[in-house]
Amino acid sequence: MDPRVIAKAESFVCAADEVWRLQRGSEADCVFFQKAVNQGERITDRGTRQGTWIMTPGGGVLARVNSRNIDDVLATLERGLQAWRELPADQKRVPEGVKLEPQHRWEHSYPQGGLVLERIVRELDEHALSGRPSARWNRDMCWFSKEEVQAMLPSPLRPGSSFDLSELARRLARFHLVDNARGQTLPFAESELQRVRLRAEAIAKVGDTIVLALEGETLARAKGPWLLGQNLWKPEAELAHGIETKLIGRANVDGKSGAFTDFELLGVARRWGRTQNNGRGKNDEPGRLAFHLLIDRSGTRLAPTFIDLYDRPWVRLPEIPGWMESPAEIGLGDD
Repeated sequence: MDPRVIAKAESFVCAADEVWRLQRGSEADCVFFQKAVNQGERITDRGTRQGTWIMTPGGGVLARVNSRNIDDVLATLERGLQAWRELPADQKRVPEGVKLEPQHRWEHSYPQGGLVLERIVRELDEHALSGRPSARWNRDMCWFSKEEVQAMLPSPLRPGSSFDLSELARRLARFHLVDNARGQTLPFAESELQRVRLRAEAIAKVGDTIVLALEGETLARAKGPWLLGQNLWKPEAELAHGIETKLIGRANVDGKSGAFTDFELLGVARRWGRTQNNGRGKNDEPGRLAFHLLIDRSGTRLAPTFIDLYDRPWVRLPEIPGWMESPAEIGLGDD
């Protein structure tokens, strides 16, 4: 990040959140955001309110911009700071009776003791890995529960053993080995996975650590109707797309606890087609992507993009529907 923005941001209480939930949700923090950015009314349209917002604790908007231009952001921060200086003291405090603690956030399902991976996807040019690094890239997280990890690994795990990690690979192929280097994309249905393989071989033991070599491949292809039901990801049009990935990596497992202590997976992919919002425009020409999955040690608890489609008992689902799931609910937001 630009050091000028970092220096200016020290004058603010900074927060980042996923705007789709804030725009569509019906929990207290979502309603607060919607009324703050929509002239006191709940949001009922499909437009985005993404960007940088500078607000008072009571939801008054001091300045905003939806731009990645550094100068625009800096100017907005300065306008917001000047507006804050001019505010009366009573508007700089949280109003009495305001409770913004949500009942549900996806990070509440963070798989403590499981496997948490950070996934980076980057677009490649015609020279593939030998070419110049592209500025087109995106980040996501991949989650596996402690129980899922234990089910993946044989016990006892000894050097020389070889075993299948296809369940891990299937989640990656459906939700994470996807073409979102330029924008938002879609996951794959189970039936759209045509080839999924990930093998692990225990190649060494160092103390209590078992070292694994990983190798595999995936092929996913979507070319017909949407197969994942009624949800916020359902596209407006059928657009054929697919991705084929070769995978290689390594991992370390604690022989006593049976937990991954390190994990790194590299993938080179051939992709084709496009989805509604993934920034490909009308260009259906094939291209290449690179994936890097690395065990996450930051503890940020950032939830995976498609966590709502994991369909696992350890993932908590919202109890309060957003208005897109229950349109009549929007009338409840005016009190």
